[in-house]
Amino acid sequence: MDDLSLVNYEHQFNRTYDARLTELKPYVMRSARALGVGPVLDSILDAEQEPGDRKSVIVGTLFIVSDLKPTIFDKIDRKSKEIKKIEAKTYYSRGMKYFLEDGSGRIELEFPDISRVYQRNFVISTGMCIGVSGVMAERGRFLAEDILFPFSYPRDLPVSKSLSSGKKICFISGPSISSENKSRERMMVIIDYLRTVGVKEYIMIGGFFDESKEVDKHMLSSLDDVLRYVEGRIDLVPNIKDFGSRVLPLLPIHPKLFTSPVKTNTNPCRLEVDNRNVLITTRFVIEDLLKYLPQDLGDVQGKSFEYKMHLDMEKIDGAVPRSMSNEGNIVSALAVLMKAGHICPTAPDTIQSVPFSGRDPFVVTEQVDYFCVGDTDEFLEGRSEDGTTLFFTIPRFTKRHEVVVLDMETGMLEVVRFDDKDFD
Repeated sequence: MDDLSLVNYEHQFNRTYDARLTELKPYVMRSARALGVGPVLDSILDAEQEPGDRKSVIVGTLFIVSDLKPTIFDKIDRKSKEIKKIEAKTYYSRGMKYFLEDGSGRIELEFPDISRVYQRNFVISTGMCIGVSGVMAERGRFLAEDILFPFSYPRDLPVSKSLSSGKKICFISGPSISSENKSRERMMVIIDYLRTVGVKEYIMIGGFFDESKEVDKHMLSSLDDVLRYVEGRIDLVPNIKDFGSRVLPLLPIHPKLFTSPVKTNTNPCRLEVDNRNVLITTRFVIEDLLKYLPQDLGDVQGKSFEYKMHLDMEKIDGAVPRSMSNEGNIVSALAVLMKAGHICPTAPDTIQSVPFSGRDPFVVTEQVDYFCVGDTDEFLEGRSEDGTTLFFTIPRFTKRHEVVVLDMETGMLEVVRFDDKDFD
């Protein structure tokens, strides 16, 4: 994810999807064989030659058409402020259509019971490379029974790796430093404590500064004070809007902004820490995926499938999709991403990203030991279905005054927090 030499604006996004499918299709086929689902067809075009009663698996990139996806509205250029409100909550609508694409063509998927697909898989999104089992139906549609992810069948068991005994890593997210809060002082007190228990390495995730303020010399100096105070290895991972970053991968912060030696990374990024693979991103990537969850918004939408210019605007403000009201959905989404073999499948459709050619750097085929998400409301943890990946979230420091310490030897997580009275 750090190799920006792969950026290619000439070929644009179709090459990104081609590269993604080329890399992940063999894993979908592997899962189908291992789970006894098949036969797997060479291309989507071959499905049209199959007898109507013969079950098969087609493999391609999922594309979801929704009247609430921003890319759909952009095409008709009639977007109102009210529509943006509902768009910010969900992409899920009654009239969603599902298509599977590969180099040979596109076919519409017809799910007799789409709710069953979501119950089994939690969420599916545009941009995912999947296998779909089913039979050809009339009108050139594929009657889809279920889906397969590249890693519905688990990855090969990882080779045992040696660890440096007792190494502990501190994760901090969202210090939002400004002259109007005490984030600098709070972090220094916590660093003092962590030094006594042997923590020497830190991973700090944005946002680094108060979004409502323009970054000035004083704010940079305050962050530099904290980095210098650590007296150990520091990795910085930006969040959306840090120094104007809005397009994936978010670019590394320039290390020359600080007097302390720091390693700066993209977002998303992969780090190797103590012979373990650590995957890091932030909440906005996961939130975009969660917008594809089924939502209870029926009273907001009309009955027919159109570009919903007839939304009931009076009811929009009261609509609260469950994807945003349940923080625990973040961990469930991480489990899906590990099976999907991709950190942000919704890019570039509903998350902006630069186009790549030859290889999609967000594909994840290797074993991941830890998958961390910063900029969350609270600390959460969980494990992948095969038990090999530990998921955890890092709360915004400016809100919770918490950091998370990972013991690399035991895999245990500890939340360290100082109450307000300790700082006031």
